[in-house]
Amino acid sequence: MDHIIVTTHGGGIFSLFHQALATIVNMYGAARADSIHSFQIRISQEHFLHNKTMFDSFFESDATSITNTNTIQIDRNRDGIVEFVKVTEDPALLSTLKTILYKNKINTSIEARVVEFCKQYQITNRTLTVHIRLTDMNTLHTDLYGTRTFDDYKKDIDTLLETYPEIDTLYVASDNRESIDKLVSLYSSRMPVISFHHEYRMPNETSDNYQFVLNDINRLPDVPVTVFTELLIGSKGGHFLGRISDVSNFIILYSDTFKSIQYVN
Repeated sequence: MDHIIVTTHGGGIFSLFHQALATIVNMYGAARADSIHSFQIRISQEHFLHNKTMFDSFFESDATSITNTNTIQIDRNRDGIVEFVKVTEDPALLSTLKTILYKNKINTSIEARVVEFCKQYQITNRTLTVHIRLTDMNTLHTDLYGTRTFDDYKKDIDTLLETYPEIDTLYVASDNRESIDKLVSLYSSRMPVISFHHEYRMPNETSDNYQFVLNDINRLPDVPVTVFTELLIGSKGGHFLGRISDVSNFIILYSDTFKSIQYVN
């Protein structure tokens, strides 16, 4: 059984996560996925993130059954990596990605926190998970993905609530506090609007999240695990609304409960 160590290059936390998974899928594919025991993600020494082994804190370490270690260094230009935009576009790819992802057991303390939060706030298959990504997405990635506004999310939320009347809770993972506050104001009279409390999100929808990612994340060691936990909670819902991004892909990949998945129009 192979243990894979992948060293990634550019991008934020979930871009690096995406790179690693895409690389493993490209090299192993569905046919060889069962030969994988586990994987580790390392960050290039040239990358701005200081903690080069931070992904280790997401997973439990298990050295049993490892017969071979395959070390992969991703080229700076990602040559040869066939990356994915929407994991929902290719069911076979989605299945293979999940197979590989689930080779790693999530850290038990993170898992326990997710279970407790979902129990306390009733995050179930009747929950609509909403991932709001505005801030730097609207300034840095406009050429690829255009821009979106809070109103775009609201229109789709209203449509989903009408389409799926069983939805009784909104769980919001957001890059900014302003959007969460708006959702609370609009929907809390109808149902609970829940978010995972932390201080690492931007205050406003137009805040400069880029500088936070470049600088502050290196002096706040809890950020990766906190955001990882926030998104895992979102994966336990029954419906998903998000924007095309590596973060949305992450939530979808970890979910075995989503009955509907929609991207913001």
